Amino acid sequence: MGSVQETYLIVGAGLFGASTALHLKRSSPSAIVTLLDRTPFPCPSGAAHDLNKIIRAGYDDIFYVKLALEALKLWRSDPIYQPYYHECGMLFSEYWGMGRAAFEHYKTIGEDFDAEMTTPEAAKARFPMFRDANWDDVRENFYDARAGWADAAPCLRSLIQAGVEEGVAYKVAPVSTISIDQGTCTGVRLENGQELRADHVLLCTGAQTAKLLADSAPADKELQVNGRLVAAAAVTCAAKLTPEQMEKFKDVPVFFNGMDHTHGNPSQPILHLELVLLTVRGVIGECIPPTSDGMLKFTYEVSFINMVHHQKSNQDISVPPKPVSQSTWSQDVPEGLKQEVRMVMRHMYGKEIEGIEPEDYRMCW
Repeated sequence: MGSVQETYLIVGAGLFGASTALHLKRSSPSAIVTLLDRTPFPCPSGAAHDLNKIIRAGYDDIFYVKLALEALKLWRSDPIYQPYYHECGMLFSEYWGMGRAAFEHYKTIGEDFDAEMTTPEAAKARFPMFRDANWDDVRENFYDARAGWADAAPCLRSLIQAGVEEGVAYKVAPVSTISIDQGTCTGVRLENGQELRADHVLLCTGAQTAKLLADSAPADKELQVNGRLVAAAAVTCAAKLTPEQMEKFKDVPVFFNGMDHTHGNPSQPILHLELVLLTVRGVIGECIPPTSDGMLKFTYEVSFINMVHHQKSNQDISVPPKPVSQSTWSQDVPEGLKQEVRMVMRHMYGKEIEGIEPEDYRMCW
């Protein structure tokens, strides 16, 4: 008799689910691995389905520095990721000391990372596009040449495709609930009533996790998230550049601008419905250099949540809004958030951004 094949069902084909599926199949080639999501890959509502994402190892926590340095090796060499990686450098301008902490961690690890602390004057001389940014109270900057950004959605597609080519089965089907039998998860029930079963079920469901568990076992208090994680979002915008503008922006690095004046005043009533701002220390504005088709992206890094009452489990949870337009690129974003991310644009580029308006916005959950 042959050995029994282990079956794995991974719910959610975002970055965590897709990478889990690929590496699980590589480590256990005989296993039956199914990757499940609600749309063909990559799902447009997933956080990793984006214009671009920042790739860096410069964190103020050495644990993340070491993890990110491992990842950077793959970004630079692995054919799954390397074609989508752009190593343009990163300039970190803030006055909380996060950049200095990252620089000290680099020194502690003891490798040559091509990073330095610079003055605002030196940074503006090196990158003239930032000379009109708001530099109030900044005394030093962290610059990391070995950082950059990745074309997010194409890279996620490449990752999932690599898993499929190694034997991962990708299935398109919206999930209704997880199936629980005597305290053990046995699979999931789909919205069409069909049930998928597996020996092992992994939830890589991100911002949907709390609601999925509440829908699945509302009376089981121990199974609920209970604040252990919170679905939160940040607002981004993208502006389309002309070929002439592209030439101006072609050599800029990723820019972090982490001052109070850049992330605004969270007490302002900028949100509607159930959306609530989270007050988080160290929030920043970000700008990623333009994509090959001229899209310049900005992020307003103040997180917010969408609290709703889940009646069956009698708890308040944060969930992404139901309209797909509120988790994908669109104009369906509260006007207050649009104003905040436009303010980030002005404070990061000043006069250099005059006449450039956002084409679309996104609440990234």
